[in-house]
Amino acid sequence: MTIREPGDTRQFWGVDSTAVYPVPGDDPKLLSPFIQQETHRLAARARGRGGMLILHCTVRTSPDDDPAAATMPLPDPLPLGPPQPPPAPAWADLHFGDPGTEVSAAIDLARRMYATVAPPSTLVHLTDDELAQETLDDFTEADGTRHFLMDLVQTAHHLPAADSGIRSIIPLVTELAGSPDMSPGARASLLLLLLDCVCEQDVHAANNAEWAALTGKDLNIPGHMTAQRDEVVARVPALLSRWDLEGDAVRWAISALAAYCPTRTAASVRPRLPDIPVPQGTGRADILALMDAMLAEDTHALHTALARLATWQEQCRELFDNPHVPPALAARAALAHTVARELGADVWLC
Repeated sequence: MTIREPGDTRQFWGVDSTAVYPVPGDDPKLLSPFIQQETHRLAARARGRGGMLILHCTVRTSPDDDPAAATMPLPDPLPLGPPQPPPAPAWADLHFGDPGTEVSAAIDLARRMYATVAPPSTLVHLTDDELAQETLDDFTEADGTRHFLMDLVQTAHHLPAADSGIRSIIPLVTELAGSPDMSPGARASLLLLLLDCVCEQDVHAANNAEWAALTGKDLNIPGHMTAQRDEVVARVPALLSRWDLEGDAVRWAISALAAYCPTRTAASVRPRLPDIPVPQGTGRADILALMDAMLAEDTHALHTALARLATWQEQCRELFDNPHVPPALAARAALAHTVARELGADVWLC
């Protein structure tokens, strides 16, 4: 088949192929290393012919839904995933506090911030007396703080980007992330949210770099992503002011944020990275090396750090193998995900 971009007279040949594999042991996760191996093989083959791979993988409950598709035999034994580095010790200071205290602190802060100006629609339930009381009553369970923050994020995500979306809550999120009234777990989760906001345009650029190179078109970065990134970057130096008062997990997340604005932060953050205990040989050490290379804006160090991460982290390998994604972009696209994985799913908000 041929593929034509709108408004473009050029045509590109597309080869459409479907392979259906049985799920071994009813566990789709067992297929992941094999699918990853096949993805890298086919991507390299496509690039070797001046093209690219567009891959879609789905899991179906029954392959009989499509009788025309042949079931492909699986290799025996199935390939295993890359060996993982030794884990670093668990973070000692990553916990949430009393939800009544923390949700109340968030409401009080929102009221102070919007005492003289109208709040965005995403935060009206914190500034209105009746709605604020309902909010307090809704999040009294043991994990109430995290659920409250998740609800805040989901509400913002439901707004169209043109109406600011997640950007509308960044000022409050940043203030809460630096507030001594919030627990280390709450602050770390908010810092991860800011990381997602600041890296979104880089992830978009990396995901579309190959297609842009193939078609000869410039990357189109949505304006709301740039505005969102700028909003966060402008607030990072203020978060650094609490470094000496923070625990290791929060320092870890702040350092990752600082890596996205090295001209503003490198001089103060790079000398402090050794404050974070990171055992050599662990995955945490590999991620910290990437942060340091980003802060130093050292292309060679970036390449070395990415190459190391690519040996055990699938997303980094995909970025590292893509010839159209330069090291600086690959690092910015990969860092937030790897940092979040290292902190653990208990502090993820989305």
